[in-house]
This record gives sequence, C-alpha cells and structure tokens, in this order.
Amino acid sequence: MKKAIYVAAVLAVMLMATGCQVFHLSLWGEALKLPWGERPVTGLEVGLLADAPEVTGMQLGVVLAVGKGDVTGLQFAGFGAGARGKFIGIQLGGVTAGADGGIDGIQLAGLAAGAKDESRGLQFGGVTAAADYGIKGVQIGGAAAAADVGLTGLQFATGLAAADNVRGVQIAGLVAFARDDIKGVQIAGEFAIADGCVKGMQLALLGNASDGDVTGIQLAAVVNVASRVRGVQFGLINWCDNLSGFQIGLLNFSTKHRFPLVPFINIRSATWKALHRPEAGIVNGE
Repeated sequence: MKKAIYVAAVLAVMLMATGCQVFHLSLWGEALKLPWGERPVTGLEVGLLADAPEVTGMQLGVVLAVGKGDVTGLQFAGFGAGARGKFIGIQLGGVTAGADGGIDGIQLAGLAAGAKDESRGLQFGGVTAAADYGIKGVQIGGAAAAADVGLTGLQFATGLAAADNVRGVQIAGLVAFARDDIKGVQIAGEFAIADGCVKGMQLALLGNASDGDVTGIQLAAVVNVASRVRGVQFGLINWCDNLSGFQIGLLNFSTKHRFPLVPFINIRSATWKALHRPEAGIVNGE
C-alpha cells in the first residue's frame, strides 16, 4: 500500500513538472479558482463550473463542465458539457452536450447534443442531435437529428431525420430527408425524400420521392415519385419518367414511354419487350 502511494505521488510530481495538474478544484469558473491557475488537467477536475484549458482524464461539473481545448476521457455536467476542441471519450450533459472539434466516442444529452466537426461514434440528444460535418456511427434525436455533410451508419428521430449523403439507414417518425444521394435504406412514418439518387430502398407510409434515379425499391401506401426507376415502385400512385422494372398500383405513370399511364401493373424490361400486349391494358411493354 505504501509503495502504491509512493508511486502515485512520484507520478503526480512528474506530471506537475510538465505543467499539468493531477487534481483541479474550481468553485465558480476563473473568478474563484484556486491559485495554481490555468494549466491542463491530467487526472480529475471537479467544480461548480469546471473549465480547464485541456483535460485528459475526468472532468465533473455540478453546473457546467467545459474544456477550453481538447478533452480526452470522461466529462459530466448537471447542465452542460462542452469541449471547444476535439472530444474523445464519453461526454454526458444533463441538458446539453457539445464539441466544437467533433467527437470520437459517445455524446449524450438530455435536451440537445451537437458537434461542429466530423464525429465518430454515438450521438444522442433527448430532443435534438446535430453534427455539422457529418457523423460516422449512430445519431439519435428525440425529435430531430441532422448531419449536414453526411451520414455513414444509422440516423433516427421521431420527427425529422436529415442528412446530406446517406450511407446506411435513415429512420424518421415523420419525415426522412437526404439532400443528396442515398445508398442504403430510408424509412419514414409520412414522407421519405431524397434530392439525389437512391440505391437501396425508400419506405414510407404516405409517400416517397427521389429527384434522381432509384435503383432498388420504393414502397408507399399512397405515392412514389422518381426520375428513373431501375427496380420496383409499389403504391397507390407510381410516377417516373423512365422505367426499367415494375410499377404496381392503381395508377402507374412512366411519362417517356409509349404508354405513359398503365393501371395495376406496369412492366418495362427487355424480357417483356417481345411480349408487349397493349390490348391487355395492364402491361406497358415498350
């Protein structure tokens, strides 16, 4: 026991000699901080407002825990946890959690979780979760989740899920929206929308829409819309400009084909070209 205490004391002295603090106690930010002042913390910082320049270890704030630079380790605050640099580890904020330099690890917040740079790992916000430069991993927002540059992994929100590029799975209770292409699966309680192309599946209760090509499946109870379809559209109303595959629904539109409107089943493929039967009124075999 004595030997362990001795080794710990020696390590502490060595760390302090490098300009780091092993233990840092702050009462109310810089105004009432103990006199050894502003130095990086390697170890533990505890305070009402914990705000060390950099932290490697653990930072605990009753109200706020803020790293003015990078933070590596565990950060917890009753109200808000934040890092003005990169955060690596586990960040927990009772209300908010944020990292200007992005996160590598886990970020959890009761209300809002945010990262301004590219993030990897798990991001959860009880109401909102946002990653300005995209996320690789899992992003969950109670009401809304947003990944501005792109998503690689899973994005879930009960209301709105939005991302630029989607590589993986995007799920929303109301609207799932991709500003660019989707490679994977997009699922929404009301509408699934992609401004770019879809390679995979769009599934929505009311409607799916793609401003580009769909290679795969669009499945909706009411309406499906795409520029070009290489695969299947299944819904009450299906609409595309060019079709190479199947449309199954009450009204099927393929506007650039010889028969732009075909009820029930519309098939457009090389296999059916030789079997074209316009008199049947159910197959568009141009």
